[in-house]
Amino acid sequence: MPRRSELHPIWMPRPARLTAHAQQDWQRFMADFGLLLAQVRRERGFSQEYVAAQAGMAPYTYVRYEQGRGQDGRPANLTLINLICLANALHVRVEDIIPDQYPDIRLD
Repeated sequence: MPRRSELHPIWMPRPARLTAHAQQDWQRFMADFGLLLAQVRRERGFSQEYVAAQAGMAPYTYVRYEQGRGQDGRPANLTLINLICLANALHVRVEDIIPDQYPDIRLD
């Protein structure tokens, strides 16, 4: 059985293991995600604080998602539960806040 530290989401390996190209692709994808998230929020007439509260997260965390950034300044890598909570808070489907162009994720 793998150790807990070895378990990672299949769709997004630990960023340190991504190739340089994959890291750039992920950064672009998350920047696009943030722009789309902000666009949908504005179209709904919601404030960042409102969406954060409805999604059960701190406003600071939500703002970082709109900026496409994670806690350490690297591209965000939000959990599936946060993605679903954001979609619910915005009254949209998950696929409505995911950019159409998926990143090319490759490991070193």
